[in-house]
Amino acid sequence: MYCFAQQKYIHSNNYFRITCYNTPMQKPKNVLIALEMNEASGRKQLAGILRYLGASRHWNIRLMQCAKNLTSETAKALSTNHFDGLLTGINASDADDDTRQLLSTYPIPAAFMDAEPHRSTAAKSSSRAFIRIDNADVGRSAARHLVSLGNFRSFGFVPEKTNPHWSSMRESAFCAELKRRGKSYLSFKSTTVEETRYRKELADWLITLPKPAAVFCAWDESAVIVATICTECQISVPEQISILGVDDDEFLCNLVSPPLSSIRPDFEGEGFLAAKTLDMMMSRKKTVRLRSTVCKVDGITERGSTRPLSPSGFIVQRALDYIDRNVCNGISVPDVVAHLGVSRSLLSLRFRQIQKKSILETIRNRRMQEVKRLLANTTYPISRIVSTCGFKSENSPKNLFRKMFGMTMFEYRKRNFGKSMCK
Repeated sequence: MYCFAQQKYIHSNNYFRITCYNTPMQKPKNVLIALEMNEASGRKQLAGILRYLGASRHWNIRLMQCAKNLTSETAKALSTNHFDGLLTGINASDADDDTRQLLSTYPIPAAFMDAEPHRSTAAKSSSRAFIRIDNADVGRSAARHLVSLGNFRSFGFVPEKTNPHWSSMRESAFCAELKRRGKSYLSFKSTTVEETRYRKELADWLITLPKPAAVFCAWDESAVIVATICTECQISVPEQISILGVDDDEFLCNLVSPPLSSIRPDFEGEGFLAAKTLDMMMSRKKTVRLRSTVCKVDGITERGSTRPLSPSGFIVQRALDYIDRNVCNGISVPDVVAHLGVSRSLLSLRFRQIQKKSILETIRNRRMQEVKRLLANTTYPISRIVSTCGFKSENSPKNLFRKMFGMTMFEYRKRNFGKSMCK
């Protein structure tokens, strides 16, 4: 059974003392645990630790509920309590230099969760273990799952805003798995972390994603931002964009509508393994150096933000593929309808549901993008460009170009000729 003592405070950073009584004849080990209890990962890690302690272990635990509060001053003050072991989910890269040095040289066995061995210098006199989630497995799982939902027109990745190491690893594995399956992806790259500008850049990126699209977010907080922006921009989820997060934080996932699907890293298994490894190190007299273990993905929780691509999505994608291949051949709406063998009213309805545009608007937009490309990259006369792009007359596309882009074709060429070739 577990006995929870009263709450105590050290340097304004609260922690709990938890004593686990299962083997009363043994002298209890004093263990300092620092976790991010305001995050799903920290709570699940603690559940894994307590599950291990339920297997007849005897520890006195000091639980610090916010790893970021483990400053050098706090750690030095806690060191007077003569701990036998340290178990923390603090990311060494988030700590200040003094705390990072103190953690890496703490003269007791220590197990670090979600940290890289090469980012800490192991103390010569103490054992060190590093247990982390397999971020590559997270990325691969995301790619496999999204591809299984259907043949999306595009796949995208949204990193954590500051793009830490774990976010980059997930993206790399996501990209590699998509490439192995013959798919490509688009990555959102922001030029700022300032909230308003960041959201504006992300909104512009989401709007321009070819739809239907599948977007993998590095963690649930990024997925919530994406889902919120989709609502603001009237982008339908999951009809236009399917969204997949990571961590399966039920509070965050149910904060938006529809609720977010999310990958479940095995945080509980990580906590269990960290506690088991630390217990082994504290029981041994000799030093055990630099253990490193990864925990795989536990599964994926399906909610409303993802679902298999509907038959209507397949119809629209077939139509878009046909338009892309033939847009400069003078095709019209009846040609698209005839190619698909469906009714015009049905195809028009599905187009507006998914693309938020009519078939005719889509054909015109594709042609105008090709006009822009030829204006900026060739010396063809405007009359030849218009003809090459499938227009039957010259005046109509000129007027349409001015209406869409706010300038004439000649003005656009003057401003943009040769720019893309120089990049």
